[in-house]
Amino acid sequence: MRQTGRTPGYWKQLARTRRAARALAGSATLADIAFAHCYADQAQMSRDFQRWFGVTPDLASGAIPLRWRWLPRRFD
Repeated sequence: MRQTGRTPGYWKQLARTRRAARALAGSATLADIAFAHCYADQAQMSRDFQRWFGVTPDLASGAIPLRWRWLPRRFD
């Protein structure tokens, strides 16, 4: 925490959301991905996607075409 100024919980949440984002490439449903990554429900996973990446899981997965490239948000 001293080097980054972030708590361990911050890094744990980011890692979980990034793992879920990688799982979007497969054929599992959003509800299954949420369950597999220890989210209470799909809505919680969607809120985390909005917080960390600024897009919904549908946008991140490519299910909804994007006209722009999305990048993870920075929390400075």
